[in-house]
Amino acid sequence: MFDYQESKTYLEPELNGQDAKPEVTIRQVRVEQPDETDAHELDVDERTFQIRLANTEMVRSHASSLIHRMYASRGYTVNNPLQENPHRVTMTISEEDKVIGTITLGIDSPSGLLADEIFKDEVDAYRARGRRVCELTKLAFDPTTRSKTALASLFHIIFIYLRRVQKCTDIFIEVNPRHRRFYERMLGFKKHGPKKMNPRVNAPAYLLCVETDYVEEQIQKMGGTSGHDNAEKSLYPYFFCPISEKQNKAAIDRQLAVLHTDQGNANAVNALAAIYQASRGATSVESLTLSH
Repeated sequence: MFDYQESKTYLEPELNGQDAKPEVTIRQVRVEQPDETDAHELDVDERTFQIRLANTEMVRSHASSLIHRMYASRGYTVNNPLQENPHRVTMTISEEDKVIGTITLGIDSPSGLLADEIFKDEVDAYRARGRRVCELTKLAFDPTTRSKTALASLFHIIFIYLRRVQKCTDIFIEVNPRHRRFYERMLGFKKHGPKKMNPRVNAPAYLLCVETDYVEEQIQKMGGTSGHDNAEKSLYPYFFCPISEKQNKAAIDRQLAVLHTDQGNANAVNALAAIYQASRGATSVESLTLSH
């Protein structure tokens, strides 16, 4: 179930310090202090943050706590903590050793997706066409953080994993009706089927879907353009710049090669995320020179 709003996000304690660190140096940037009148809403767009795989019980516990806090604050029922599962991948994003967000990717398998519980007919229609489906669930973000950059970065890294490693063609999400427009407008999701009651959170939900081909097209068109005056009203300008991706192609391909043989390799996932994050803000569409 997705319940993200533009105006609110959600916070959690520090990540497990024993996670393997990627061999990539993250760019350090100057921290802008917020105005006193807005000090409770920290803007992390120009700060350093890290995206990492939640591959230990401790990190999954932190992410579960964050999810529970977010959902409980909205009156939703949350019963099951995150558990190790070969068909689910959870990623976290942290700022100054504090977890500020988490998201879980579910890959289709013989046991199906969580969305099958109430939207099986809709999902089966895609399977019947030979599509490789997946779902994004359990999005939680820091309530004191307003950062489209952080949110887009988390979406972008998990998108790279689901498209390039898992070869998924379609992404499903279940969202509360009041947040449906956000995902349609900001990410291009489309509604599939009627509104139904989601028993996992005891709240109504719509099933939304977007093709990974469409997401890739938007990234190629708008990624890295958020600082432009003509940037579109979308989350895609806050995704990583496709030109910097080309510049770092050799390093990216090395990590993807590892993941193609070992899909749960935390070092490769973390290094891949760090490569992208290191390029954030260091390059721009205008100034980049493609390497040959």
